[in-house]
Amino acid sequence: MLTLNRHLDHLRTAFEERDGYGVWPRLTDIPLERVCDWADAVGYRDSTKARGQMQRALAACLTASTREYTDPGALLFYAMQGLEAFYVTNSESGIGGQFRENLAVFLGSENAVDSKRMKELYDTRSRFVHGQRFLTWQNGAMSYTKGDYKERQRLNEHAKFALRLLVATLQRCIELDASSVGWSVVPDVERVSAIE
Repeated sequence: MLTLNRHLDHLRTAFEERDGYGVWPRLTDIPLERVCDWADAVGYRDSTKARGQMQRALAACLTASTREYTDPGALLFYAMQGLEAFYVTNSESGIGGQFRENLAVFLGSENAVDSKRMKELYDTRSRFVHGQRFLTWQNGAMSYTKGDYKERQRLNEHAKFALRLLVATLQRCIELDASSVGWSVVPDVERVSAIE
């Protein structure tokens, strides 16, 4: 199954189904043989470098889910890298908007709260990537305030949620036998996905 890392304690909670971030999107168990066949079709073993949206999303997911991170920022970084590789094109429209719109088209949404959750996730990613959140010193000499703990908790929740979204995205690709993805906009109507 793609979620081989369910047994790793530091990531296990990203895959628990509970109220809040752990309910949507649903994850499924997929036989390992099917995952491997799909990875081969995507070109997992064709090169040492991931190219194209699908390969980059898979590479980011594998990096995020097979390494033991104690910093949720690293997990958020790799999970968002995979999500953006899959959902964002090089068009001129905003990255955050493309991410939210394309994800909603591909995975659907459970309720109206999803749009707010996607915006919060992307805002957390932006604050982290653009250096607008504190970074801890590795010498352990940092003291934390109540606000620091709250921010750390939010970062942790968003990192786990991003990984969950990435795994669900790749699981849907496996279920559809999709080996590549392309996004297009139908003028003044709606965003549609084209999957091969």
